[in-house]
Amino acid sequence: MVTAVPQPSIDIYRFAADIAYRAPDWLRAVLSVSGTTLLVGAAGLFIVLIIAARGKNRWHRALAVLAPGAATVAYLLNELLKETIRQERPCRVVTGVMTLASCPEVDSWSFPSNHAVIAGAAIAAVWLLWRRLSILILPLALLGAASRVLVGVHYPHDVLVGLLLGGAVTTLVLIAGRRLIAVPGRQRLPQPPR
Repeated sequence: MVTAVPQPSIDIYRFAADIAYRAPDWLRAVLSVSGTTLLVGAAGLFIVLIIAARGKNRWHRALAVLAPGAATVAYLLNELLKETIRQERPCRVVTGVMTLASCPEVDSWSFPSNHAVIAGAAIAAVWLLWRRLSILILPLALLGAASRVLVGVHYPHDVLVGLLLGGAVTTLVLIAGRRLIAVPGRQRLPQPPR
């Protein structure tokens, strides 16, 4: 199933890729490694959540361990969506745009963005498990996801849907985990610190 790309998404893509391509060399260098940095940062974040949960109760520890699994579920669901929808990447079909990143290989679909799914999962996990850290993670994850448009490999709607999908799936998995772990007659899982 191939879907039509909304014109506003194409226009924003052109504008963002042009700004990035004209950016100073140092910013272009930062944007060029942002995708890898996002993935490594998310993996590191999940490790930090697990380590930080060691001093918490067993339910909090269990949810911290469940968080990377929830992100994996979101990623796998996203891969299924990509294979079903099969939207070509903008760097293949939008003409007259210079991009910072090489266009991924053929059959590497655009919608939704895997990087944005992981960013959305990280935001949701931090929000549910360690709210104070959200102040730092939220802008970094959003910038990392937005960089996928700036480097030219995704449309804005790919990133937006990816963020929402990653956040929603991770939240649902962790809430379900919280309910399963909070067995009747036992202490309920406390709310995360604010």
